[in-house]
Amino acid sequence: MISLLIFLGITLLLIAEGWLILSLIGIPRSYLKFFLSLPTAALPNSLIILIITLANLSLHPTTIISLHMIIIIALTIIVISKRKEQLANLPTSQLANLPPTQRFIITTTCSTLLLITFIYGFSHAVLLPTFHYDSVMNWNNRSKISFIEKQLVLTDHHELIAKPHYPILYHSLQITTQQGQSEWSDRLGNLIHFLLSISSLAALFLMIKKLRGSVTSLIALTVITTTPLFAMHMGGSYADVPLTLFALLSLASFFLYNKTNEFRWIILSAIFVSACVWTKSEGIPFCAVPWGLMMVLCWWRSASSKMKIVYGIIIAVVLSMLWPMAALIKGLPLSPHGANDMGFALQDGALPVALKVIFMGGSFGVVLPLVILLTLLSPSNRTHKYGLLWGILSLAGIIFIYTFTSNAQYLINGQSFDRQMLLPVAILILTIFSSDSS
Repeated sequence: MISLLIFLGITLLLIAEGWLILSLIGIPRSYLKFFLSLPTAALPNSLIILIITLANLSLHPTTIISLHMIIIIALTIIVISKRKEQLANLPTSQLANLPPTQRFIITTTCSTLLLITFIYGFSHAVLLPTFHYDSVMNWNNRSKISFIEKQLVLTDHHELIAKPHYPILYHSLQITTQQGQSEWSDRLGNLIHFLLSISSLAALFLMIKKLRGSVTSLIALTVITTTPLFAMHMGGSYADVPLTLFALLSLASFFLYNKTNEFRWIILSAIFVSACVWTKSEGIPFCAVPWGLMMVLCWWRSASSKMKIVYGIIIAVVLSMLWPMAALIKGLPLSPHGANDMGFALQDGALPVALKVIFMGGSFGVVLPLVILLTLLSPSNRTHKYGLLWGILSLAGIIFIYTFTSNAQYLINGQSFDRQMLLPVAILILTIFSSDSS
């Protein structure tokens, strides 16, 4: 019980920090602000863990909590001096005027599916032992060893960890929330990411609701969350779901900017796309690069808000580049497979397997081909085009990497590819449900 109370206390500290950051950005008090707080705090928490590591200090509760308290005090002083602002009320349409019977059926069905998924996720994350092999060898294992040694494992090779050079956001959250514990707990390590997923999904629901109404938002959330592989990874122990959720929050924030022209949403979008870079190596080519191109397109088409977009790009570049710069300083590769990822040639047998996974099953069933079809048939407007750019670029990039580089071996043996496809699938689903005919 004491261990859980300590864990909850540190989690609340992170939520308070995220809340203050959102206050500084200009997000007023609301349920959306509360649910955005934990995802927002994930990036500064990673910065704190990195600073402690580069300074050769111990990952000790006093060190970590003190730095968070300094940030919270500084933010509090700044926020108190700022005046309060209000979020714009956005018109909603389409499914908002459904007959009561249809609304009841949709709401009941979606809520039941979401509840089943959340029960599955909680039981596998907290009640049952960690069951992902890659987590035992890499994700939770890296956090565990860092916690025990009180030093973040940040090296190219480690005898106990498969990939000790990965971006650190996933591990930083686990390490911070386990401070004060006498020993490492896999359950608490998984629990913080389950809470991050729930918080992010709740925030995403409220953001889509502002764009298209509650019914459309509920359907979108259900389709994303109950995609088979996404639902399975709600059980924790991998970074693919956090990566996907940060990307979705970034894109939804951009959609809100596109709808309201409020700079606060550009800042939030930049923060979350930077969090992608700090979560997995895929965050650079499949999140940051498509996001940057999307912003350039928005800048080119914008008549009066070019500087807002430029400032947003600068924020994203600064926050995103801190991790690659730190990795290069430590002599770490940015790609998980080193120089092998740069040898481009069509790999034998890769393309047929990729097409089979996409169109004939894999871990998505009919979801992926159906999403691609619906994306192409969705009404063409600014929101759709921006989301389509990110979704298609990440989809094409992942297919290219797994058919034209040595990563094809992981596609052919079924080790990867499916997990990476969660990102473009979710991006395209969000695009479909956020687009309208205006």
